Amino acid sequence: MAAPRNPLPPDVREAIDRGDALAAIKLLRKRTGAGLKDAKDVIERSLDRERVVPPSATPSQHPGRPGTRLSPGEVPRSAGLGRWLLVAAIVAAVVYLVLLRSPAAG
Repeated sequence: MAAPRNPLPPDVREAIDRGDALAAIKLLRKRTGAGLKDAKDVIERSLDRERVVPPSATPSQHPGRPGTRLSPGEVPRSAGLGRWLLVAAIVAAVVYLVLLRSPAAG
């Protein structure tokens, strides 16, 4: 593997390794005399080459709904069976009470 043509100064490399892009840009400008835009572009390219996205950072699929995505920290909702059972129990109780309290047909 060939060494890069213009390796970054060691202190700039350390700042990049720490993830401190602002410090890396400042150090690069101080060491090389580069302009702000040029230094920013160099540091961003360096960060992009090294950036690895951990699996936890990618949106996860909702298990019950293929094709939908969850936001970071969002918890998948259940299918709603418990909610429907609760509604059915309330409706059944209301119907039972209405029939029980109605006068007997006579």
